Amino acid sequence: MLFPLNTSNFTIVSKHKETLAKARDDTTPPGTIKSVRTLHNGGIVVGLEMESLAVWLSSPNSKAALESNMESTVSFHKCFYQIVLEFLPIGMQIEHDDFLQQIEQENYLQPSSLAAIRWIKPPARCTAEQRKAFALLQVTDVQTANDIL
Repeated sequence: MLFPLNTSNFTIVSKHKETLAKARDDTTPPGTIKSVRTLHNGGIVVGLEMESLAVWLSSPNSKAALESNMESTVSFHKCFYQIVLEFLPIGMQIEHDDFLQQIEQENYLQPSSLAAIRWIKPPARCTAEQRKAFALLQVTDVQTANDIL
């Protein structure tokens, strides 16, 4: 474990900001740590001000620089924005591999801006009379999510 259990949030934030400062180089985009949350399992979730900083940190060289200063391994998880799609026809084949790509193309969205889609209640569990259902769409960036809404 990187920090003892009762370490203050201020100390954790300070250590992470110091580590980020040491990992920076000429290619580092602007930004700093926005938030830190400690999980029950001892993990730490760090929120950054800029997405460009997160992209830079997830590159192999930047990640290695961060880990060497952190004295711990680092993993990155992309944030998704979830949108409930109401009253989709049950016959819509959202499970097909190319479904999201087709939706992106038809609606002039950036490639790979739609991450996943699933039925909230699978059609197999719907009644015979039911013709529409809700689905959950995961979008990769906030601007696309806002455009969809």
